[in-house]
Amino acid sequence: MSWLFGRIGYIKTGMELRERCPQPPLVTIELADTCIYAGGNSRTLLSGMLASGEQYIVLGYPVLINGDSYENISQMNLPGLLQTEGFHERLDGHYLILIVGKNGIRAYNDPLGKRTLYIHQRDGEIFFTSSLSLLKSVIQPELDFRKLGAYWHTMFPPSNDRYAPTDQSYFKDITMLGTGSCAVLGKEFSLRNKLFVPSTQKKDIYSLLKSFCLVPTGDSSRVAIALSGGMDIRPLLAVYLNAGQKISAIHYGNKDTQDHQIGKEIAEKFGIPYRHISYEEAEGSDPWAQAVDFMGSRGVTANPVNAPYLGYYGKVAEEFDTFVSGYFGELYRFRFFVAHLLSLFKSKKLTVADLNAYLYRIPAKVFIPEVATQLHQGYAHQIREVFAKMPSPKEMLNPFWFNLLLARYSPLTVNMPSLSDLDCALLDHMPWLQSEIISQHWHQSFPFQMAEGVHRTLLRRNYPALEQFPLAALDVKAPYPYRQYMVKVKMWQHYRKHPLTRISRSDRFLEINQAQILDLFHSQRVKDYIPYDRISLSDSITAYYRGDKTRRDTLLSWLAIELGR
Repeated sequence: MSWLFGRIGYIKTGMELRERCPQPPLVTIELADTCIYAGGNSRTLLSGMLASGEQYIVLGYPVLINGDSYENISQMNLPGLLQTEGFHERLDGHYLILIVGKNGIRAYNDPLGKRTLYIHQRDGEIFFTSSLSLLKSVIQPELDFRKLGAYWHTMFPPSNDRYAPTDQSYFKDITMLGTGSCAVLGKEFSLRNKLFVPSTQKKDIYSLLKSFCLVPTGDSSRVAIALSGGMDIRPLLAVYLNAGQKISAIHYGNKDTQDHQIGKEIAEKFGIPYRHISYEEAEGSDPWAQAVDFMGSRGVTANPVNAPYLGYYGKVAEEFDTFVSGYFGELYRFRFFVAHLLSLFKSKKLTVADLNAYLYRIPAKVFIPEVATQLHQGYAHQIREVFAKMPSPKEMLNPFWFNLLLARYSPLTVNMPSLSDLDCALLDHMPWLQSEIISQHWHQSFPFQMAEGVHRTLLRRNYPALEQFPLAALDVKAPYPYRQYMVKVKMWQHYRKHPLTRISRSDRFLEINQAQILDLFHSQRVKDYIPYDRISLSDSITAYYRGDKTRRDTLLSWLAIELGR
């Protein structure tokens, strides 16, 4: 993974900080009172000098927006770009840019906040890092329960399909870059976030998507896509097949599903090398150690059940330079149609209560009543603050109001902890989730989006032969003309008649790690942590391991907090 950290106002040699580097740094900047170290994947780490005498460090993979298409930025033209006024307005992708001079540091991140910088001020010093692991190693921050409330009441038990209405860190005295941020670090600290607003300029969304799919493949001969029988990846595959791009395919998950089978059939039909990675293979020989490592680098909002992603991405990285998934293809499709409809029906007047009804969850009982009150108060404060920053539906290009909330906060609260590490280990662009592309969705009508028009048009224009393969969702398949919401209905009907017999990943994780989980609960670290309601937790843990699966969410929520803090 690529990483960066440093300190301003540090009068010692910097040796103490340098010793914290996870690997030997590729970039070292040591000035009179400033030291910065960066390292990791050279494809997601660039550095050099500007004509002004300042030094720059770029983490991630920024791309240049040029009209209706995206372009790579070369090491040769990067310095000139960084000296252009308002350069970050022309960039998309995912990035964190530091420009270091004698008078301090300017830091910029991408429009959706997919990369961030954690900043801690104390006694005239400023510590900053792109890595949650390094933050916890050096600063050892404590949870701020009021700031955690926005996450707790929207995302727990931890899940990738939910998001919190906040761009704040949940640690005490830690500031986090939001979206499209510009921060100045020096004798004084200032931060300006630019909330994402859909562009009023209509562009060719198909050209944008196609160019973005192909941008990361320009300097790589080893490209892989995450192929399944689902809808999200298929338009991206169509782009690669039409372009004659040499690719391989990888499927992660259970082998005995329609999802896997159809993905394999597609690969065989078009001569694409196909690699299956099972949960067990990705899990490795020590699943508990993997979970501890995973949560340590991703924090309390991650789910320890997803720890095998460490092994999955690691194996992919051994064989490929670039990996593209279609995970966020669902951003403007079935999952949020209910939100679309709510926005449409209430387009003249949306209230805080509407937003609260859409997001609010009652999580498991993990904390003592005093802490639970702080969490709730923090959530209530944040939901009002976010609502005040949302435009009136009347001011929007169309009334997809809740999707604007999603676009502003989802990358920060769900994906950022994963992107900051996994995306550096392997260049996963996830083409759907780019600010310029997302802007164009507001120019599409609701019926067009309901019919999955962008996905299907992109496929039809680039490789219509893919329409012959059915769509799949786990054990269920349906002809390609089915819309995804109809596949979901068919899936619901199927599982009513044929309940799943294979053990869920959550239950498998909790069962194979039972001894370690019990040891953790009885450890001195947990006993000494006053915020926990230990009696309630003890009852839930005992009941779960006696067969009460309704306590699953309580265990996962507690493990996320304990391993992530």
